[in-house]
Amino acid sequence: MRKPFIQSLGLLLAGVILLAMAGCSALDNFISPSDWQAKGKGMLDNRKTISDSDVKQLERIDILIEALDKKDAAQFKSVFSETALELADDMDRGIEYIFGLYRGSYVKTVYQNYSSTKSYGEKNTVCVDSVYVIQTTESFYRICYTVWTVQEKNPRSVGIYSLFFEECEEDQKGGGGGSIFAGITYPERDAAELAGAGIANTMIWGDGERLREVLSDELLAKPGMDAKIQAFAKEYSSINPSTVGDSWVRVSEDKVEGYYVANTRPRVCAYFFMSKEQPDKMGGMKVTLIREGKTFTDYSLKSDEVDLIFPASHM
Repeated sequence: MRKPFIQSLGLLLAGVILLAMAGCSALDNFISPSDWQAKGKGMLDNRKTISDSDVKQLERIDILIEALDKKDAAQFKSVFSETALELADDMDRGIEYIFGLYRGSYVKTVYQNYSSTKSYGEKNTVCVDSVYVIQTTESFYRICYTVWTVQEKNPRSVGIYSLFFEECEEDQKGGGGGSIFAGITYPERDAAELAGAGIANTMIWGDGERLREVLSDELLAKPGMDAKIQAFAKEYSSINPSTVGDSWVRVSEDKVEGYYVANTRPRVCAYFFMSKEQPDKMGGMKVTLIREGKTFTDYSLKSDEVDLIFPASHM
């Protein structure tokens, strides 16, 4: 069990409103902390009160469990959206990690919970954050995922966007939902996902300490860094990101990189890389504002500088 990361993830779930909206780029508002448990417990015990779209997302857990028992990577991958499969080039690596953890065969589900965010009219969407604790013949496992069950604006996003899997205790509880980054969480992505959460938290709360916590010592030691951290916190909290956009991680032999996208006006893409000397900390970040009518390919998003680079948000 990866307890240190799980504890950090618990703080992330509590502190990052954006996580509840992971991938829900067509919605206009954050899900508030009071809404996190809005749907309550006993999802499987209250089928008469839930919508058809919510029932459909239950079918995904059945597919996932069957795939786990059979160690069928193709079936496991089949429940992810086309968007997630495009963004996450490490999906096979994540599945391999999960299959390495999973022992025994499914016995029963001991806990389930979910929250959902819905938007109707022109942007008819349903985004569900689910959590299941299952028992196998050898252990207990927690499966958390964020899934679009309805997405009329972008049908290619229907399906699971992000998924987290861990071995756990029998009485494990907690909220649902996956990472703000598309795909499957596995150890080599842990630090990048927490770094992305630090950026997201800073943009929501305007608190530079949330960014400082994920920066490397080398970055923090640069002259004027304190002022830069506070300037970013002030400047980018003022544009109030409404939802997480399509965000992704790239893991290679020599570098771990993240692209955190917030659907602000204009859209923000924060590229960052993890420090080689401190792999659990961010080594540098470059923010690009994606103007209306432009796409990511119109910009040079990456940077190798040990620095925080960002334009004024109103430019």
